[in-house]
Amino acid sequence: MTGLACVNGLVMYAVYANCDPLTAGEIQRNGQVLLYYVTDKLHHLKGMPGFMSACIFAGSLRYFLVNSLQLARKYARIFLI
Repeated sequence: MTGLACVNGLVMYAVYANCDPLTAGEIQRNGQVLLYYVTDKLHHLKGMPGFMSACIFAGSLRYFLVNSLQLARKYARIFLI
């Protein structure tokens, strides 16, 4: 997964090496580069921007769920044992 993220970053760096969307005012934060790339270069594929947004949202929910379960397990051990 980390390798895929690195390749993704290198591809976006190669595409936007001469024109930075942040300084051009196309995006407001560095975290928006991936979604901008998808809407800019893959707009001809129907549903791809929505699919990428859903994948990022699902990944963030998974991260939140795992962390909240670990926290609940920790407090359960403290208070129940």
